[in-house]
Formats: sequence, structure tokens, C-alpha cells
Amino acid sequence: MGGVPSSSPDPDGGPRRVVLLVEDEILARAPIAGYLRDVGFTVIEAETADEAKAVFASGTLVDIAFIDVQLPGGTDGFALADWIEEAHPGVPLLLTSGSFSLRSPGSVGGRPFIPKPYIFYRVESRLRELLAETDAPSS
Repeated sequence: MGGVPSSSPDPDGGPRRVVLLVEDEILARAPIAGYLRDVGFTVIEAETADEAKAVFASGTLVDIAFIDVQLPGGTDGFALADWIEEAHPGVPLLLTSGSFSLRSPGSVGGRPFIPKPYIFYRVESRLRELLAETDAPSS
């Protein structure tokens, strides 16, 4: 795991939002993590579902989770998403995969989804949209 939370404001002047990025492939994880940091997010990196669960167990505030559905170990990204929804309701999720069976954008299993390879600014935009939806007062 990596990523040290920062108190620097995001480009909009508010506190940096914390993204839990769960991706086992370093060549996929490092570039998007760097981009998201550059555009004002705090990024906590995890390679497995167990590492992601440990972030939550540590009491670290997570504003949103960006999860690859194909993870090593006994828990894939879908099961991790289920766990987050149950254990930490209100944390928005964005799933991703490079699997050919999951290549269309939109949603997978009712959850927001963006296929790989993705364009970084589109990931940023989708994360911000999901955070805005969560922040919006319900009517």
C-alpha cells in the first residue's frame, strides 16, 4: 500500500478528496494514481482486497473507491465492492476492468463502471461526478 494523505486543498479550494485505488497491476496503478494526485486527489493505493479492507480498518477516511474487478487472492473487485457497500455504506464506488466481456462504459451489476484502457481525465470526471452525487442533499 502507498499514498500518504495530504491536507493540501484540491484545485477547487476544498480539502483533497481521498480515493482508494485498488489495482494489482503497478503499470496500470502508478500512472492513474499520479494523475489523480496531480489533479487534487489524495490517493491511497492497494493491490488486493485485503489491503483495501485494511485501509478501512485503520480508520482512514475514504471518500470514494476505484476498484479493478480482477484482483488476486480470494476476493475479487465485485466481492470487495459488496463488502464496502455493506461495511461502509455511502462510500461511492467506480469499477474498472480490461476484460473483453466488460468493455462497455456505464454500469456493471448496477455499479458505475469505466472500461480499460481508460482516458485519465474521464476517470477524474467520473470520480468527481460520483462524489458530487454523494455530496448532493437528498430531496
